[in-house]
Amino acid sequence: MQKRITISRRLEQFDWRLVRSFLAVLDFGSLTAAARALSAQQPTLGRHVSELEAQLGVALFEHT
Repeated sequence: MQKRITISRRLEQFDWRLVRSFLAVLDFGSLTAAARALSAQQPTLGRHVSELEAQLGVALFEHT
């Protein structure tokens, strides 16, 4: 039961904007196009993707 509560609390604290930004970059092919589509700033989406990568402990994109 304790494990279930811990997972539930993590999901409550999870910032779903990070996932939304990641999916937009994936769908639109670039930070710039995703930012335009979301009416957001490119640096903001870049930070969101970097933060999501840090939280998950994996690289989601190849950084060039």
